[in-house]
Amino acid sequence: MKKFTEENLKEIINKQMEINWYKERFNDLVWKEDWFIKFTTTEEKEEEYKEYLRKYLKPFTLKGRLEKEIWWIILNYWLKLKDK
Repeated sequence: MKKFTEENLKEIINKQMEINWYKERFNDLVWKEDWFIKFTTTEEKEEEYKEYLRKYLKPFTLKGRLEKEIWWIILNYWLKLKDK
């Protein structure tokens, strides 16, 4: 199992911003308080991101923990969902 580092965190945060068509990246966001609630996303983009995370995180997780790790990232770093 590979070790998940700060560089990996930067990469997955950058990917979520890319998926949602935002130009900001990790180095921009680190200076913005509560950035993850200031940017919005959709349920469709959330599903796209979860699919990306399933592939990306597989080498970093123990068997049976992948979905829990994905939800940990969603809860801590995912963008605010737009109201329907």
